Amino acid sequence: MVIRPNADLLPSLLILPVELQLQISTSLPYPDALSLKHTCRHFYELVDTGVRLKVTWLLDHKTSKLDIPKQKCILKTDQAFCSSREIRGFMERRRWHQECKGRVCAVVEGKKCQGRRVWRRGGTVREWKLAVFGMVFGVLLGVLFGMDGEGSTWTLLMCGLVGVSLALLGFWLRIL
Repeated sequence: MVIRPNADLLPSLLILPVELQLQISTSLPYPDALSLKHTCRHFYELVDTGVRLKVTWLLDHKTSKLDIPKQKCILKTDQAFCSSREIRGFMERRRWHQECKGRVCAVVEGKKCQGRRVWRRGGTVREWKLAVFGMVFGVLLGVLFGMDGEGSTWTLLMCGLVGVSLALLGFWLRIL
């Protein structure tokens, strides 16, 4: 049986035969299979994210020398498994490519990691150090140039904005 979506939704996995969809879904690691499972009702019924897939994913984590859960995992359902703070943390780090070592990607095997350069809550320690450095640098510039007494508030404000801009640029470029 082949499900035919609207013509404006093509190309889609849904136009493939169910046998190919099943073959694709069984080759995915747990986080990707879980994402596919929650895209539509068809894949919710088709994709198996059972205990075997969860255990395989955790064993792959261990063989890749990545963190593994320190607490007992409940493997019974996806909701119970993903309710663990550690598992949610693993998936979040994977989503942002924080598990990638050097330039080798841990998410897409055999590829160089491009990482995700987007503004996000909870940046790395290096990013926060750069942000604080940029803001302090801007305020120091404002204090140094504002000592002449002429328009010191304006100078302080402008140099503070320069510091914040440097911090944002540092987040974007990920330097330091």
